[in-house]
Formats: sequence, structure tokens, C-alpha cells
Amino acid sequence: MRLRSQRILFSAFPVPSSGTNAGTGVGALRTFQTNQSHLEYRPSGYYWRRRWPRRWLAGGGCTPFNKSSLLISLRTHLPIEAKVLAQKITFLTDIAFARRTEITMAIGQDMMAELLGELGCFLVEARELAREVSPYLTTDAAAYEAACSQAAIDALRHSLRLRDREAARTPLQEAAMRLGVVLNEDDEDWPCLAYRALRVMLDAAAENMRRDTGVYSAPSPYFHSARSPAAIQSVIPPDVKGMRK
Repeated sequence: MRLRSQRILFSAFPVPSSGTNAGTGVGALRTFQTNQSHLEYRPSGYYWRRRWPRRWLAGGGCTPFNKSSLLISLRTHLPIEAKVLAQKITFLTDIAFARRTEITMAIGQDMMAELLGELGCFLVEARELAREVSPYLTTDAAAYEAACSQAAIDALRHSLRLRDREAARTPLQEAAMRLGVVLNEDDEDWPCLAYRALRVMLDAAAENMRRDTGVYSAPSPYFHSARSPAAIQSVIPPDVKGMRK
């Protein structure tokens, strides 16, 4: 029983060497690891330390202060407090590391489809919203707007002809930001994604130009819902309903 108590005591507290600092041994303390992951003891107290994931360091990723590990002072000499704090920080960093691994990923077909869909939808819907709140336009202002739209279409066709993907860079990064993902432009699928994005931008520009002139490819959703059987039935007077029966 006594031996077991000694083991518990020595595993929980740092053991100083005798004969230093007026017999307390504090002067001889150096950094050493405890029996808990990422927890170590130093003369100033307990610290939590964890190395950055190897794949980040191997890939040349930037880390705060260009350090290979995170080091946080727990500001305590009490083992119980230090263990609780270390467990919480370890849990939070597990989530952070997993989250970064999740959102920084290769550009696959699924991600590509989601990004391009988001890009096209945003370009059309944002322009439609601006159209709805736009003030009255004179004939000259409408003609100028049409000329700008045609210039944008011509510029996108020129980019496609030259395989110049630069025009798609910012819209794609903004779409990725809205989806909460990080795009890696060094990915081998980036050129394919950017070229397809140019096509989506061209289609969206052409659709917006048609809508500017009042030409829509489908009926208004409100008109469509108003023509549904349930809506029509709800507006028919009761006497007419009785005659139909």
C-alpha cells in the first residue's frame, strides 16, 4: 500500500533533487514530460505543448512564429488543474486540426460541381436582386448597361479563346469562401475548374443580359404557384364551385 502511494505521488508531482536552493531542489528542476500527453513541467509551472501535424510542416505550411510546435503556459503548479486544462486544449486542437484537414482538400468532382453551381447561382441571383431594387432607367442608361453586359460577354469569350483563367480566380475564391472551403490553386484540377468557371460565368452573363431586356427562360415562380390547382381552387367563388359539381 505504501509503495503504491509513493508511485501515485511521484507520478503526480515533479520530484526535485536535494541539495539545491536551500535544500528545496527547485533550482535543479528542468523540463520533463508527465504521464499525460502534451503536458510537461518546467520551473515556472506546467505547460501544454503539441507539435504541428507533420503534413503541414512537410508541405512548407506557415505556422505562427515559424515554430514546429504550440506551447501554452497553463499558469499553475497544481497537477490536477494542469491535467484538466491540458485535456481541454488538446480537445480543442483536435477539432481545429481535423477541421483544417477537412476543408483544405483536393479538388474532386463533387467539390467542383458544388463550387460551379454556387458560382452560377450567385451571379444570376445577385444580379436579379440588384435589378429588383434598381431605380428607373432612362433609355440611354439602359443602352449603356446593355453595352457593358455585351463587353463582359466578349471579354469572357476572349479569355476562353486564350485559355486565360485569371478572370475566374477571384469569383471562384469568393464562392469557396461562401461554402467554407479553402481552394488550393496548386491542385492539378485547378486549371479544369477555372476553365469551367469561365463557361459558367459566360452563361450567367448571357442570362443576365437577357433578363435585363425582360426575357426570362421560365415563368415567374409566383405566377407558377398562382396557377397551381390548389391556388386556383382557393379563388373560385363558392357558387361557381357548386355549379361545377
